[in-house]
Amino acid sequence: MSYVITFLALLGVLSLFNLVLSLGLVRRLREDTAQTTAQSTGPQVMHAAGTRVGAFRTVATDGAILSDGLLRGAPTLVGAFVQGCPECEERLPLFVEYAAAFKSGPKHVVAVLVGDPEELRDKITLLEPVARVVLEGRDGAVGSAFGVRGYPAFGVLDDDAVVQASGVLLKHITGTPVSA
Repeated sequence: MSYVITFLALLGVLSLFNLVLSLGLVRRLREDTAQTTAQSTGPQVMHAAGTRVGAFRTVATDGAILSDGLLRGAPTLVGAFVQGCPECEERLPLFVEYAAAFKSGPKHVVAVLVGDPEELRDKITLLEPVARVVLEGRDGAVGSAFGVRGYPAFGVLDDDAVVQASGVLLKHITGTPVSA
């Protein structure tokens, strides 16, 4: 009889140990999944999804007034680039290509360029047919309104100027594989 009780007690301890290990494994898998999800969108270089764009008012390179109010009414594509950034140079042509096909049209595509206007002249010429182009410093009104903290930064806003997706690669905002 004492063997049966000892065996049942040992079985209970082993079952409890198995339960603790299983719960630890589940917790670890959840942490790994959360970390993998965070890495798949890249570093947070712009406001995260669900964040409303801050207020701003500026003048685009074509002389048009641009404000946060003008972003409402249709989805908006945003790209921010800084002078001297190799990744920005690499991804700018892809952004132009994507912007040209963007469903809301050029009035709802904003390209923020940071740097010297004279040295950015070629980029301005490339972007103006497909976007409203804004030139400013690193702490400019538009970059601050979008929460830009790194370059390049891409984002898609809904028709109420709320960020739907953002990231350092176009695939982070398009949901489709886009090289670079």
